[in-house]
Amino acid sequence: MTTKLTLTIEQDVIKTAKIYAQKKGRSLSDLIENYLKTLVIPITIMF
Repeated sequence: MTTKLTLTIEQDVIKTAKIYAQKKGRSLSDLIENYLKTLVIPITIMF
């Protein structure tokens, strides 16, 4: 299940991240989701 999320991020960061995502052939949402998973998964393994 997907849910919308609103974030406040500096405009320059968003611009650079969109360019990076495009070069990798991925969406910005996908990059952010996968980054958040790297933060959360180690925590769930600990418990």
